[in-house]
Amino acid sequence: MTRTHLLKKRISILMASIAFLVLVMALPMVAWSQETTETLPQTKRLSILICSPSTDVVYNRFGHAAIRLMDEDAGSDIIYNYGTFDNTIPNFEIRFMRGETDYYVEALPSAYYLNEFIQNGRGVTELVLNLSQEEISRAQTYLNRNIQPENRQYRYNFLYDNCATRLISIVKEATGGTLQIPDKGEERTWRELINGCCTDAPWVQLGIDMVIGSKADASATTEEQFFLPGRILDMLPHTTLLRPDGSASPLVMDTIELFSPLPFSTEPSEEGWPTPLAASIVLLALTIGIVVMDIHRRKICRLYDSIIMGIVGLSGCIIFAMVFFSVHPHTSPNYILFLLHPLHLLIGLPLTAIPRLRQAGFVYHFINFAELSLIGLVIWFLPQQVVMPLYVTGIAMWLLSARWILINKWRKNVR
Repeated sequence: MTRTHLLKKRISILMASIAFLVLVMALPMVAWSQETTETLPQTKRLSILICSPSTDVVYNRFGHAAIRLMDEDAGSDIIYNYGTFDNTIPNFEIRFMRGETDYYVEALPSAYYLNEFIQNGRGVTELVLNLSQEEISRAQTYLNRNIQPENRQYRYNFLYDNCATRLISIVKEATGGTLQIPDKGEERTWRELINGCCTDAPWVQLGIDMVIGSKADASATTEEQFFLPGRILDMLPHTTLLRPDGSASPLVMDTIELFSPLPFSTEPSEEGWPTPLAASIVLLALTIGIVVMDIHRRKICRLYDSIIMGIVGLSGCIIFAMVFFSVHPHTSPNYILFLLHPLHLLIGLPLTAIPRLRQAGFVYHFINFAELSLIGLVIWFLPQQVVMPLYVTGIAMWLLSARWILINKWRKNVR
C-alpha cells in the first residue's frame, strides 16, 4: 500500500469518525420525532442494524446484523450483538470446521459498537421497526433474559441460527405474528446466495463450492434468505407483519443510513491472482504436454503424477471430513467426493510414486479412469452443481490415468 493510499485511508477514517460523533449527538433529537402508528408517547424504539460486508476476512464478506433498543425513560441506547465468539478456546479451528462453534450475545452501548464499524470503514443502515410499546417491551424482556450468563451462549449455525436469523426470531417472538415477505421472483439457491457474497474472490468461491454439497443447490425460501444480513436489508422494508389479532402493518417504519461504507473496506482481496478457471486450464495444458511426452518416450513421469495425487488427495480429505464429521448443514451428500477423495493421497500417491508397485499402480489408475469416465457421463445429471475448474481438473486426471493404461499396454518399464 503506497503512502498516498495510506494517507487517504486515514483521512477517510478521520472524516467518518467525525461524522459518526455528529450523528451520535444528533440522533437523540431526531429519533423521537419519527411518525408512529400509535397515539401513546413513544419512549422505546427497536431497530435492526445491518452492517455492510468487508473483504478483510472471509466471514466479514457476509455482513453482520444486530438489534438496537433505545429506551428514553431509562436513558439507554443498547445494541445486542449475537455475533460474538471466542477464538482462543482450545481447538477453535477444528470445532468451527465441524460446526461445533458456540457464539454468544453481548449488550454494548451503541456508540461503542458503531465506532468499531466506523474504524473499519463499514457502513451501517438502521431499520426502525414498526412495533407497539408492548411488543418492544416483550422484546426487551427477551433480550435481557438472553444476556444472562446462563443464557447468553448458543450453538451457531451459519445458515439457520446466526446473528441475523436470531433477530428475525426475536421479532416474531415479541409480536407472536408471522411475516408476509413479497416474492419478487428472486428465487435463489443457497449456493447462489453464498457465492454472491464472494464475487471478487473466485478462490474463496471455489473453496465454498467444494465443501458444500447437493443440498446447497436447493432453493431457499424468502425467509430462509434472511441468514444473510444483506437480504434482510433488501426485503424487510417491504415485509408486512401479520399479528395474531388479524391486523397487519409494515414491519419497518423507517430506513436510516447511519453511515456509508468507505471504498477501502471492499477492496478486492485477490487482485492480481489468476482465477481458478485460468489455473485449471493451465493445469490441463501442462498435463496434455506431460502425457504427450510420456507417450512418446513410453515412460511415466511419476513426480508430476505424485504431485497431482497429493493435491487432489489433500482436497479430498477436507471434503471427506466436512461430509462425515461436520454438523454444518448442506455439506452432505457431496458428489465432488467421487472426484476429489482421500484415496488419491492414501493409496494413489504411494502406488504412483514407488516404481516397484507399478502393477498395483496400473490397477489403481485403471479404476480411476473408469470412475472418471462414468462421472463424465453423468455429471450433467447430478443434483449438484460442479463448477468448471473442478470439471477441467477432472479431465486432467482422466488423461493421466488413460496414459497409465496405454503405456502399460505396451508393456514397457514404468518409472
